[in-house]
Amino acid sequence: MANFESDIQAMNDVEEVELLYKKIKFLGLHFDPFSAEVSTECQQILNQFGLYQYLDNPYQMTNILLRLLDKVEERINNLKH
Repeated sequence: MANFESDIQAMNDVEEVELLYKKIKFLGLHFDPFSAEVSTECQQILNQFGLYQYLDNPYQMTNILLRLLDKVEERINNLKH
């Protein structure tokens, strides 16, 4: 999480951060951490963010996704103001 935070803080392009937000939001909407099935699109996003290590605990995965969304949304707001 700390690496992710430092990575998004280094981003200065609103469009780049918004794309990141869309990917995480897509994952939140289309990925069920309680299911063994993972779509190809979700697999790609999980790989991109190194989230596969959290698949053993669906509650932790859900928490991390929500925290990532919050951090990215916060960065978007900071860049727009």
